[in-house]
Amino acid sequence: MHFVRKEKRSDINEVSLILRAASKKEQKAYDYQMNHLRTTKDFMKDLTFVVESDGKITGFITLVKAKIIDENQKEMDTLMLMGPFVNENYAHQSIEELLVKTVIAEAKYLAYHHIFALDERMKWSDYGFTSLDLTKTTLQNSSFANGFVLVLKENYQNEIIGQLKLSPYFDEVSVEEIQQYQETQEKTQKKNISSQKKVTVGAFICSMLFTLAAVILFVLRQKEIISQAAGLGSIVIAIGGCLGSIGVSYVVTNRKTMGWFAIFLSLVVIVLGIISIFN
Repeated sequence: MHFVRKEKRSDINEVSLILRAASKKEQKAYDYQMNHLRTTKDFMKDLTFVVESDGKITGFITLVKAKIIDENQKEMDTLMLMGPFVNENYAHQSIEELLVKTVIAEAKYLAYHHIFALDERMKWSDYGFTSLDLTKTTLQNSSFANGFVLVLKENYQNEIIGQLKLSPYFDEVSVEEIQQYQETQEKTQKKNISSQKKVTVGAFICSMLFTLAAVILFVLRQKEIISQAAGLGSIVIAIGGCLGSIGVSYVVTNRKTMGWFAIFLSLVVIVLGIISIFN
């Protein structure tokens, strides 16, 4: 089941993996450029979407701010499409179509006049795009040979005359910049994996200790060394601690929904254990 939604901050690492794979396949710099785009005023958080499939991010698309500058140097806001990008393991499952239709509908809702696309990875005519008339609309970046435009409102076709000024995302990137960025990303990824392993091992050890504590408390209660209320309450608290440790382990390994649920449940169990002790 594919579910399209706006991108969240917690999605960025998975999105980067998809962009990195597309970069290697197409000899482009999507991941590097997107990383810089997020720091500019042209990035539009509300027009950035992902597709979630089987609990993981499988697709990404965003609309970026751009401008049309006419002969009088008057600027008009417009949108530039980046994507869609799809995890290759989920190709041919209509994810690209879902993403493109979503951003078109959202741009219409927000009353934008047109959307531009400059790559030829998609058959844009299927979505209503037409080829740019390059005698009327010039492209600021000469690395793009052609472009496509989708007019979102009737009678706005005449606005598409002038120079299309692109976001810094579309600027040329040197090989040295890309290599430096990739090296930094690889180091960060290795560091994150190492940290996740340490937290996971720590959570596992904590859960084992809480389990052991629960067993000891149960034995002490059976031998009547501690009171029934204290025994049962302590066992419940130990079980809650075990659940919490498992939840933390899930959160750091990106199984966030299950992890936060386990942490919430652990807090409820611990509170019940405390109440039972003092009752």
